[in-house]
Amino acid sequence: MKKFYNFESALLALALLVSNGCGTQLSDYREILRRVERIAGELDLDQARKPHEVLAFYGVKSGYKVADLWAGRGYYTAILSETVGASGLV
Repeated sequence: MKKFYNFESALLALALLVSNGCGTQLSDYREILRRVERIAGELDLDQARKPHEVLAFYGVKSGYKVADLWAGRGYYTAILSETVGASGLV
């Protein structure tokens, strides 16, 4: 399973790079992560997947267009949807 998560993260990274370019501005995504409605058990994955760091690394912002390829259960889909907001697209 570990290899799958690394592959999924790589695809997410590629999708973000293709759609927006690599962001360099750091933002605080903790408030967004608190607002996201996620299915049971998803919060337990945050420690390993580090969504705050991933979002900060790519500089995802409101209004961005991003793709979550092979989204699986939609862990990052929910987070990205909240992050890009109504003016963005996932």
